[in-house]
Amino acid sequence: GRDFFMYQHMFNQVVEGLDRDCEWGFEQLMLLIHQIGWGETFFFAITSFIPLYLVVRAVKDEPDMYVPVIAVFMLYAFWQPTANVLRQVIAFGFFAVSIKPLQQKKWLLHYLLIAIAFLFHKSALALVIVYPIFALNRYEAYIKDVGSQLIIFALAFLLMQFGLVEWLIDAFFNVIVLLGYADSAAFDTHMYYEDFSLGLGFIIRMAVNLMIICHSKEIKEHFKSTPVAIIYDIWFVGMILSVIFVQSMSIARMLLYFTQLAIFVMAYALEYFRREKPDYFWVMLALMFLTVLALSKSFWFAGGTVAGAVGCEYLLMKLGKTGEMRAVNENLLEFLNFLGNYMLFLR
Repeated sequence: GRDFFMYQHMFNQVVEGLDRDCEWGFEQLMLLIHQIGWGETFFFAITSFIPLYLVVRAVKDEPDMYVPVIAVFMLYAFWQPTANVLRQVIAFGFFAVSIKPLQQKKWLLHYLLIAIAFLFHKSALALVIVYPIFALNRYEAYIKDVGSQLIIFALAFLLMQFGLVEWLIDAFFNVIVLLGYADSAAFDTHMYYEDFSLGLGFIIRMAVNLMIICHSKEIKEHFKSTPVAIIYDIWFVGMILSVIFVQSMSIARMLLYFTQLAIFVMAYALEYFRREKPDYFWVMLALMFLTVLALSKSFWFAGGTVAGAVGCEYLLMKLGKTGEMRAVNENLLEFLNFLGNYMLFLR
């Protein structure tokens, strides 16, 4: 994406002094990598690995979820933004880790992690409202009825047709600038007058979302000891708003903290289907792979993404809790290895 070259420039310039605003935490990370003597290749490698580590860290008490979380992160195009919106993806990682303390009513730890996220992207300031919203409901989920979700999901597609992007930018421009999205808002204003259409990737993603919504009650019940109900609520709100404002880059950036939680929602759904409904498991995996193809328009990219997923799983298995991690999700590992070998065969 366009941000990649901006971050490349920032990294090479940071020692002499940056010519644009940058959060303190991210600037210190760049300076540290410079002091160690590593170049920009290691900079992008490290900033790509940090979100992956934090995402796995978010489920550290659930060894059975390590493989599906890594697989979704790598296979379903969540890994791609780590070479583009670097600061916010790192901030998202800390937000993901903060959800478990929210469930455990550990408000101090939750806000400490939000504060660290703020050091990497100031948009994390908006996340301070999450804790009190769930505290008001005694840390219970708000969204429970599947029928209501389906109605809201359908209404989102109707509202999408009204083109609310320009109105929203005019009404909340100062807030958008405060959270660091002035460039995206300017891009939205330009794109609002251009032809806009939705592709196959979007349609397949919505099909996956529909599968998850229809089984959400069973998924949350199956993993009721985990924060999945809270994660699902936040993701659902973000997903609905992202559909309504699908034309807006600035809104998509602001909603990233919510929509990226699909990593966990989809991972829990995959694991539930694997255990209880194997046919749905294979259907969902097939849809995920088709999404990668639709977004990339390349078998080679899809094969590389799958190979990356397998490689990262192997690396993290070697780094810690080897015994526990090897015992989980054998079917998923076999499927990913099959896809990787198939892509090598095509080559």
